[in-house]
Amino acid sequence: MTSLSQGKAMQIGNPLLEFNTDFNSRAEFFWSHGLISDSTYEIFTKVCNYSQIRRQHQSGTLTPICSGVNRLVSTEVSRYIDTYDVTLDVCLSSVDQQAYVLNQMTQLVYASFILCLS
Repeated sequence: MTSLSQGKAMQIGNPLLEFNTDFNSRAEFFWSHGLISDSTYEIFTKVCNYSQIRRQHQSGTLTPICSGVNRLVSTEVSRYIDTYDVTLDVCLSSVDQQAYVLNQMTQLVYASFILCLS
């Protein structure tokens, strides 16, 4: 008799195989899909990686260095990108769309103002 027929169960699915490997692959995924720059990828893999950020955040001990790395990555990976499917179209709510357009217009006006002062 096999162990399955003796009442034991087997779980099948998409497990977390190894915490560091699984979470740190996020940096390579972001970088290989053009979501973060080469310099950010290097910082994200050598200074403070994603598994460190997750552990520290969960325990409430996020260091200033890891917090800075997390902010840098978050800045480069727009909230309008689905990080699980970077080619997917993301529908923006009308409020978000208006905020995005107004922000772009403000940046253009500010840039032209700076050019006039130069």
